[in-house]
Amino acid sequence: MAFINAFSGSLVAGSDTSHNHRLTGSFSQKSGKVIFNGGQEAYDFQIKSDDDANILYVDASEDKIGIGTATPAAKLDVAGNVFPAADNSYDLGSTGKRWRNIYTGDLHLRNERGDWTIVEEEDFLCVVNNKTGKKYEMVLKPIDD
Repeated sequence: MAFINAFSGSLVAGSDTSHNHRLTGSFSQKSGKVIFNGGQEAYDFQIKSDDDANILYVDASEDKIGIGTATPAAKLDVAGNVFPAADNSYDLGSTGKRWRNIYTGDLHLRNERGDWTIVEEEDFLCVVNNKTGKKYEMVLKPIDD
């Protein structure tokens, strides 16, 4: 069984008392949370499951976090699905903090009023009513330059 123990300015983690790994630094407490500061050294940090799969990986030198991956390619890299805690309860962005671009496959729109999918075909876009199965071609008219 793995353990993590914090004492005397060190963070010690290991599978047993003979295989410990010690990170030295300082501990502080703020608002009931323990904060570990590794000092001048930047340490990567991992939490793995029993089957050695990465659960959480912090790449300290690159300031990146991987969830489900040990090779995060962005500030936050998630290998798997991301869900809100409850249905229809959270926003992605806001009127003042918008995402610049969204890269996606088909776009699914569903609420209590409707259930639609916007599909990108080779030469056109279409909208599918998922309740009726009807498919509608979106007519796009070129705008002169």
